[in-house]
Amino acid sequence: HEEHEEHEEHEEHEEHEEHEEHEEHEDHDDHEEHDDHEEHDDHDDEQAGHDNHDHGAFDPHAWQSLKQAAVYVENISTALQKAQPGSADAIASRAAEYSADLAALDAALQSEFAAIDEHCRMIITSHDAFQYFGNEYGLTFVAPHGLSTASEASARDVAELIEQVRDGGVGGIFVENITDTRLIDQIASETGLTVGGVLYSGALSEADGPAPTYRAMIAHNADQLLTSLRAAEESGLCDDHHD
Repeated sequence: HEEHEEHEEHEEHEEHEEHEEHEEHEDHDDHEEHDDHEEHDDHDDEQAGHDNHDHGAFDPHAWQSLKQAAVYVENISTALQKAQPGSADAIASRAAEYSADLAALDAALQSEFAAIDEHCRMIITSHDAFQYFGNEYGLTFVAPHGLSTASEASARDVAELIEQVRDGGVGGIFVENITDTRLIDQIASETGLTVGGVLYSGALSEADGPAPTYRAMIAHNADQLLTSLRAAEESGLCDDHHD
């Protein structure tokens, strides 16, 4: 009987040890899995940081491209049709008309800007809001401010822009409707350039102004730029930039 009890006690002891060993093993696995998970998270964070480092600041001014605006129109039309299914046909029809109007304006501007001397296509603006526009029509926009109107321009940035103007190739200088004009006025004063007018970058004008709608804004900006670039060509302002 005592031998039987010792045998049962021994089995219980071994079972208990195996159970503890099993729990420790599971705990160890969980710990390793947790470590792997944390390491994976750290890698993700590192990768995210790497991606951010690679891409830098993104340009939010996509509406300055008529082709990008057509994407906006399509997305807005789709959303409105879902929200108002009873008016879906009318919404789709109006969106198609508006998109066709923007495409016609884009084609006209492509033709007009293509006629500008390739050595006279640099424009100075208050902040870097017109890269999409420039990419569409072969223009180069430079600015003392970066992508944000809140960014600060350094004295070196301003000096480099002034030097660019003196080197030739700058076809115009413009202020914007939403930024301080003092830096542009300074650059114009020191280089002898005449400010070509006001460009609308991120806000429309009043109803009685030159840019009360999106289409009117693009057309106004294009007209201002073309007038300045053509005048620069005729006056020989960009001649020093020729090879």
